[in-house]
Amino acid sequence: MKNGLPISKSIANRLLICKAMRGDDLSEVIASPAFALYPDDVRLMAKHLVALQLSNDALVLDCQNAGTVMRFLCAFAAQQEGRELTLTGCERMMQRPIGPLVEALRKIGADIRYLGEEGFPPLRIVGKRLEKTPLQMCAPQPSTQFISALLLAGIAVETDVQSPYIDLTRTVIRDFQAGRISRLEDVEKDWSSAAFWLEREAVGLPIPEEIFSQLRADSEQGDKVAQILFEQIRSRSLTAWDFSLCPDLYPAAAVACCVIGLQPAFSGLQTLRLKESDRIAAVEEGLRAISQDSQAVVKTYADHRIAMAFLAAGFRVDNTACISKSYPAFLSELLDCERLVALREGDSMPVFQDGLLTRIQTDEGRGKKHALIQAMPLMESEFVWMCDADILPPSMPASLPNADLIILPLRMESNNTFFSELLTLEYAAIQSFTMLAAEKGHPILCSGANMIVRRSAWEECAGAIRQDIPSGDDMFILEEMKRRGKTIVAGPASLTATCFAPTSLKALLKQRARWAGKAPAYQDREILLAGGWTVLSNLFVYLLPGWAFIKWVADMLLVERHHKQYAYPEKCGLKTWLWGAVLTLVYPLWMLLCLSVGLFRKKW
Repeated sequence: MKNGLPISKSIANRLLICKAMRGDDLSEVIASPAFALYPDDVRLMAKHLVALQLSNDALVLDCQNAGTVMRFLCAFAAQQEGRELTLTGCERMMQRPIGPLVEALRKIGADIRYLGEEGFPPLRIVGKRLEKTPLQMCAPQPSTQFISALLLAGIAVETDVQSPYIDLTRTVIRDFQAGRISRLEDVEKDWSSAAFWLEREAVGLPIPEEIFSQLRADSEQGDKVAQILFEQIRSRSLTAWDFSLCPDLYPAAAVACCVIGLQPAFSGLQTLRLKESDRIAAVEEGLRAISQDSQAVVKTYADHRIAMAFLAAGFRVDNTACISKSYPAFLSELLDCERLVALREGDSMPVFQDGLLTRIQTDEGRGKKHALIQAMPLMESEFVWMCDADILPPSMPASLPNADLIILPLRMESNNTFFSELLTLEYAAIQSFTMLAAEKGHPILCSGANMIVRRSAWEECAGAIRQDIPSGDDMFILEEMKRRGKTIVAGPASLTATCFAPTSLKALLKQRARWAGKAPAYQDREILLAGGWTVLSNLFVYLLPGWAFIKWVADMLLVERHHKQYAYPEKCGLKTWLWGAVLTLVYPLWMLLCLSVGLFRKKW
């Protein structure tokens, strides 16, 4: 797993409240390089707490659909003397009850007013000094987070409610006060997120090998029981399960049981109707849809756990953006597993459309090009995102530029050999030149390994693909789109995909020779001029005194531009320039070798 499991948002949000209660400067959390990788709910909590620290004005804080943020901030803000605060959220948040928490806080003097329906957000809060009287919170409660919110705010609570989430709250408070946990970087990985990989394993799909090594066996997270639950599902021995103490596991378990034909008795589902969606209804609707058509698009109701539950089992969903609420890297990790189904002859080909994954089986001996021709008429969305199987794609975009072809950047990861270090520099220079030309409105190269096309435009231009030449479909499409005046743009850095250096000289020579072998078939003037200049500029290294220095500087400026914008800013510097000097001197010979092999060997 490239990014790994996310930190537990349950622990992280509890820790953030503890730090805010102590008066820690939370702007340091936001400035951390790891902040962008945290679940959306954690980042939202941190940003709202920082806003409260930096401003004494009356604030309106949007909690979106994050129940934890709404409830924890409610109890926290209620005792911030003199502070005026409005807590609001999305439409679904307005339907999620908060009455028991508000009434408990009012009993000890809190000034909280409903701005809409009684018992539901939005809330208007004026912070006051609260009484020290212990609160009674008896079962049943719509959410144990009400009790956790009070405990985190330093309010004494007497309760008969038993929950691992309440136990976790007390543990975080105790460990924080004892100095055993103080940074978000120290927060353990999330068992509820691991459940989707356990689900995937249970239905017989590949999972990352190192998944379990990231989890703490002694964790106090209630969802640690996922390992027991899914082991029983995988072995088909599960007959019944009570989700009262682990409701977040229900969507994954329900989908897994449906896929393998298991029909256990589920109970303890009462709180699921009050989550980000009505999870009981959402799961049932999704299961009905896939039972009628395995290619149906499941409606997620913007609920991250519904989306991940169906995606993990190989189904399609209508919304992947919501996943970042708890597990930002999930889709990339999932597609990393899917890339094990390669683009080789006879394998199935991943085609991405608006975040949906469709796999089209190729015919033996026909390869990727034939798969594309088969796949495109089956696509239903306006845009189709195509990635090779041997790359790690970025997270799916929430929106796309209005264009017929979006050329997306690639970065190459070295395997730390002499050979691959030079190769990554070559790739960086090519990619930088490619993106720069596209940005200036003169596209000369695109990569079928990472590009987005408008389906109608692709079908209109598909006749330009040369069936007699192996590969090259992306460049022939580019040429035809330019000829027809289609809109071609460069995609943003956020859509950079990661590819890997070939592991052998033979594999690389085969790839580069294939590129050279199809070059004589190109017809676009700009593409031909760029290719000709590439050949001549490399030959000038040996023919013109001083040209090697000029080319070295020019190439390294391109490399540094690529690293800063799309790849690895930390690699810019003297070491990279020294590697570039070596590449400048040896590359002309390598280019001539590829040209010679590519032009004389027609089929690979």
